[in-house]
Amino acid sequence: MNRRCIYLILLLLPLLGQTQNEPVFDQYRFNQLVLNPAYAGSQGTLEGTAMARRQWVGLEDAPGTESVILHAQLANGKIGLGGKLLHDQIGPTEKTTYALDYAYRMYMGSGTLAVGLELSAANYRLNYTQLDAYQDGDPAFTGVPGQLMSYNAGLGVWFNSKRFYSGLSVPNVVSKADENDPLAPVLNELDPYIQTIHAYWTGGYMLQLSRNVALLPHGMVRYDLHAPIVYEGGLELLFREQVQLGAAWQSVEALTIKGEFFLDLNNTLSDRALGVGYAYNQRLDETQPVFGSTHEVFITLQWNKRATRFVSPRFF
Repeated sequence: MNRRCIYLILLLLPLLGQTQNEPVFDQYRFNQLVLNPAYAGSQGTLEGTAMARRQWVGLEDAPGTESVILHAQLANGKIGLGGKLLHDQIGPTEKTTYALDYAYRMYMGSGTLAVGLELSAANYRLNYTQLDAYQDGDPAFTGVPGQLMSYNAGLGVWFNSKRFYSGLSVPNVVSKADENDPLAPVLNELDPYIQTIHAYWTGGYMLQLSRNVALLPHGMVRYDLHAPIVYEGGLELLFREQVQLGAAWQSVEALTIKGEFFLDLNNTLSDRALGVGYAYNQRLDETQPVFGSTHEVFITLQWNKRATRFVSPRFF
């Protein structure tokens, strides 16, 4: 392996012991389907969201993640269906995940409870041309294919009302790729995104401070069987139901500053809305000069031809 790849992996190892192997976005409130299949259909509209993240831009070959999700309600709001595409790349490794999500929704008082199931397939690829061992003809690398497929399932529960949400999920119930596949041992050593079992909790509340201003506290807990629990807490201010500005702190010594803007296209936010957002993340420890900052952007669009009961405003 060349020096650049060795340097990258050695730097990542301590951090990967503290962070999640599954992709996590700073603006996860607007990308919840990536974490929880029960979120499908929760907005009461047909919704599409695209998000891109560039992590540690000061480090060559650092992680990059993109996602595209689409979900909606069916059967008078009792069923949510969704699909998503995730792409991760770090150094010589790359992973593309395709998933279908199903949620069964039950109205409960002033809110909705949903249980969800996800079926996914992931394509792993290893670019051997970045490895000196491949160029030297090492049979450990030249004798195996450059990609493999892995299949998984996920589970989740989700509750939301007009001002509150909470979700719990396990996106991957299978720990890792099939060890019988000839590429699996190589990927298990080199790919920090290889699937391991994770659990996520997310929650938030909208506190109305005045007619035009609301406070949005939110949080996340990420659990990994092989790493410490990661906590995140944040606050955002919502102005005139259009502009959100705030910050979040993560227990892995990182701070995120973020903002979102939503344009009401039909004079009712729950009818048709276009949203954009940006997040800036920086580590707070001595590694910050090495890793640099992290940047994230998203765009989302909602369509609602027929409003159903408990349509959720686009604040989470």
